Parts: sequence; structure tokens; C-alpha cells
Amino acid sequence: MDKSTIIVSPVTKGPVKLLFNIPKEIIIDLYKSNVNIDVSYLFYSVETISLYECLDTGYRFFYPFEIDGDGPFYEKLELISWYYADWKWDYEIAKKFISLKTIVLDIGCGEGKFLNYLIKNKECFCTGLELNEKAQTIAVDNGIRVFREFVQDFCKENESQFDVVTFFQVLEHIADVHSFPPSALLTLKTPGKVILAVPNNDPYYLKYHRLDFLKLPPHHMGWWNKNPFHQ
Repeated sequence: MDKSTIIVSPVTKGPVKLLFNIPKEIIIDLYKSNVNIDVSYLFYSVETISLYECLDTGYRFFYPFEIDGDGPFYEKLELISWYYADWKWDYEIAKKFISLKTIVLDIGCGEGKFLNYLIKNKECFCTGLELNEKAQTIAVDNGIRVFREFVQDFCKENESQFDVVTFFQVLEHIADVHSFPPSALLTLKTPGKVILAVPNNDPYYLKYHRLDFLKLPPHHMGWWNKNPFHQ
């Protein structure tokens, strides 16, 4: 990393502090030993991965930003039986806040399990965004309208189109958390509703289990807590 580079918070663009560094070999070995996935190609240009904390919000993020997982990485994770659940606790809570026949966008919808529930049980008009080509294909084959597109691009042609926007366990996977929420909000009608879920990594993973491989890049790029959502 260029020592002249000034690292700023991807949430606020404000000041940060360095928490710790991890040699890339440790992360590569963790993925290899736990799930037999080779992630070395994603770290070819770096030697050390750093965890920083936003001083304004407490959001913790990994740097450099260009080491997040790509399509082939997530396709390999998808082969692990326990990785994709058919139903999540997030869905169970979120469904209570979605009315009949509303227009819903689910960002990072996977195979469309939640959207399928809304279509069948609440007669909702549903659209999904999913970058994993295999998961998107499964959703489309099941009759769900899903696009393989970034929300930052999708919002340009779909402003104020949806009553509800959901994204479950998505923000922790992306580095560009500055543009993601505003883009999602652009797709909302007024009034509209956003329902989201992220892992609460404060304080457990920082203090007690910082080398849980699925909490590290290329899988997770950020560790969230409640504070950034109250700013």
C-alpha cells in the first residue's frame, strides 16, 4: 500500500483508525482449511489486509477495497450445503412489515426464496437484483423477475418505483457502502420503506473471534454495529 494514501471511512468519508493487520497468507490458509476454497487470486496485488474503524460511526472495514469476492468465489460457497438457507430469521421478521400487493425490490436476492414467498403469500409484485449468475438463473427459472445488475446502475432507470426495498446480509459483503444506500433509496416511492439486516459484529468478532474466516475478506468487507444506522 502506498504510504501516501489517505484512508477515509467509506461511510462518512471522515477519519479512521487502524485496528490491526492480517497477512494475506493467514486468510488464504483459513479458507483452504475450512472450506477448501482457493482465494489467493483475489489477493494477488496485496500482502497485508487491514481493518480500520470509522471514528464517526464505529463502522469497521477492510482495506484495500478491491479484494471482495467475485462470482466464482460465491459459486463455490454455494456448493456448501449450509451456506444458503431456504428461510432466514430476517425473512420471518421482514414479512410482517410488508403489506399485500406491494411492489418490492430485494437487493442481493439470491435464488429468490423471499420474493417467492411474497409472490405466493402476499400477492406482491417483486423484482430482485443478484450478481451471482447461477443464483439469478435459478430465480428466473422459477418465474421471478431478477436482474444481474448493481443497484447503483439499476436505480438510474427505476427511480421511485418500489413501495419496499429489502437487502438482507448484503452490506457486509461490499466495499462501496457510500453509494449503495443512496442508490437503494432512489428506487423508493414516497413514502417508502427500507428493510435491511446486517450481522452485529460489535463487540464479539473484534474482541474474541477476529479470525472467523467467513467474517474476513473476500467474504465480508465490513463489520457493522448499530451506530452507523443512527447517524
